[in-house]
Amino acid sequence: FASCGGPSKKGNDKGERPITNSSAKEQSFENTKINTLDSIPLQTFNVDIAGDDEMVIGEKRSCYILPKNCFLDENGKPVNRGITVELRELNAMQDFIKGGISTMSNGKLLCTGGSYYFNAKANGKNLKINPAVKPVGLFPGVKKGKDMGFLKGK
Repeated sequence: FASCGGPSKKGNDKGERPITNSSAKEQSFENTKINTLDSIPLQTFNVDIAGDDEMVIGEKRSCYILPKNCFLDENGKPVNRGITVELRELNAMQDFIKGGISTMSNGKLLCTGGSYYFNAKANGKNLKINPAVKPVGLFPGVKKGKDMGFLKGK
């Protein structure tokens, strides 16, 4: 999922300074994954939704409410036990730089409220979201506005 708005604004309103050549020389980047999604930590959560709804909260505060029967196996049957939820959260500029991620539409860079990878597995196989009983996602820092919307990644 990506929360996106209109063209990005230039400038840095947090007062952050770019890395200078002198400080870059002092840093070692050996064995560092940069510009790959693998450089963003994968969080995993074991959930059981056979009874009550389950809530998953990521380290960067994205929140997912998982109701019973919201996941289906490859045969279209509900899966409620033995579920592993995988999550990656990108909601700060350094996440996008580190992950080599940008949000674009029609060749233009969009302002982003964050990008989130969400996947569910059981027995090592990816599950599908049940269109009749969908999980709910809540995303921190995403401001409502006429120019903001959600994009589904592939």
